[in-house]
Amino acid sequence: MECPKDTDLIKLFYEKQDDLKKLSLMLKDDEGKVRYIGDDTIRAENISKPRQAEYLRLMKRLGEGLTVRAGEKEIWISFWNNGGLSVGSESEKGIVYLPDIKRRKYTIKENLDSLDTNFGDGVFVRLIENEWYIMYINSS
Repeated sequence: MECPKDTDLIKLFYEKQDDLKKLSLMLKDDEGKVRYIGDDTIRAENISKPRQAEYLRLMKRLGEGLTVRAGEKEIWISFWNNGGLSVGSESEKGIVYLPDIKRRKYTIKENLDSLDTNFGDGVFVRLIENEWYIMYINSS
């Protein structure tokens, strides 16, 4: 699968905005309990089976092949990852909810489409709106 363009992720954000915001509210309510959500997998503690099923239904509406990692007040939604394709290097691109970006040392860019060839390692973000960003992670 090819790395998505910024414009594709921005379009997707606006098409799926209601579901993304619902996911962020659910994860805020369950803060510290949910660590990972994949197509048919959820890693969580003290979450009821109906609540887990609700997360998985929401993930299906967002699209296949996504992964969600929830951290301290942050939500990382990966739409593309090449980690399994190259030894010793990994890149990931998606949408991230960062309500307190100032406490992180992420590099803010206006375009993330050519980062894999033009920049070194790091976490790079591009603002979509409010606390929602496109993220690109590159590590070698």
